[in-house]
This record gives sequence, C-alpha cells and structure tokens, in this order.
Amino acid sequence: MSAALVLDASAALRVAQGSADGRAALDAADEVIAPSLFAAEVANALWKYVRAGQLSADEALGMLHDAVAACDRLEPIDSAAAAAALQAAGDGPHPIYDWLYLNLARDRGATLVTADTRLAALARSKAVNVAQV
Repeated sequence: MSAALVLDASAALRVAQGSADGRAALDAADEVIAPSLFAAEVANALWKYVRAGQLSADEALGMLHDAVAACDRLEPIDSAAAAAALQAAGDGPHPIYDWLYLNLARDRGATLVTADTRLAALARSKAVNVAQV
C-alpha cells in the first residue's frame, strides 16, 4: 500500500492491542495522519480501560504514546473543518468525530483505517476507501 492513511482511535486501539492487520496497514503506508482530536479520543478510550481495571495507568500511557507515535502528522481542526463535519452530520446518527476522520480521508484521498463497523459503512457509502481492522 503506497498511500496515505487516516488512522482513527478505534483502529489505533486495535493496533495497540496487537492487531497484525492494523500494524501491517500502518507499516505499508507512505503517511499516517489523523485529526488533532485523535490523541484526546485515544486517551479517553484508554481511561475507560483503566477505570474498568483492564489496564494500569502506566500501560495506558504507553499505549497512548504508541498510538500518537504511529501518526506522522496530526491535522489541526479549524472552524472550517468543524463546520464541514457539522454540515455533513446533519441530524444523522454519526457524531462529528466520525465525520472529522471521514472528511480528512476524503479530502486527502487517503484510506480510512477504522475498527468501527458503522463508520466503515458510512465511509464506503461516501466512496471513501476503508481498511477495517
């Protein structure tokens, strides 16, 4: 795969948990990008694992570091990107966060890497390439 990937938080967590498919996709990419909310979204998910007693705080911090390090670049979310996501979301079931990842992938001609089945289906319906891990 010689293209850019947009990595979402769900896929980053799968990679951190040992997904060989996810790791292979990242390793083969020319560039891995994510919107700047990525770090906060991954941290929030890891916090849930810590609260549930499934990870220690140190393990979660290590996984957060690895997830962010997997990205070559975090793209800023400006008011135009937020507005485009809000407009795309309308009153539909997908949160703004999903649209930020999807729009970034579409705008960059990149493949969206996700473990979220609903987001993958939405991306496909919008003719955005998806790698589901």
